Amino acid sequence: MNEIEKNDINLNISRYISTAVGEEEIDHEATNQTLVDIEKDIQTANPKHNAFLKDLELNLLRWDETSTALVDDDAAAEFSAVLAKVAATNKAKKK
Repeated sequence: MNEIEKNDINLNISRYISTAVGEEEIDHEATNQTLVDIEKDIQTANPKHNAFLKDLELNLLRWDETSTALVDDDAAAEFSAVLAKVAATNKAKKK
């Protein structure tokens, strides 16, 4: 009650309770790993899927066993290293 009296009996909620919503933090490293895992799953699934499509005499998906890999492991590792550096820098700034 004392605080309300100090504020001239102003009952505006935002004066007493913050209504600001914090921005959701994104774990870039985990997101990147999820995308890499999805790409690997696609590489595994596409040849199987194309085998079914071939049996049904339907058009195959663009990717097949003779295509180059969709995920370049070296590039993915390099990207993960960059994301780790960014995450470390962000943690250091928060301290």
